[in-house]
Amino acid sequence: MFLILAAHEIRDDAERVQFFREVKRLLAPGGRILTHTPFLNHFILQSDGTPA
Repeated sequence: MFLILAAHEIRDDAERVQFFREVKRLLAPGGRILTHTPFLNHFILQSDGTPA
């Protein structure tokens, strides 16, 4: 899966968590999510998708 988005624009924490849970659900077994953002302080999640 290849996905480009501005995840920091998903401003509601619950919506952002749900988005990444859905991405994780769609990944192949053993698949990984790689993220990059210059806004790290707005966008820290634990491995289960919940805010840190």
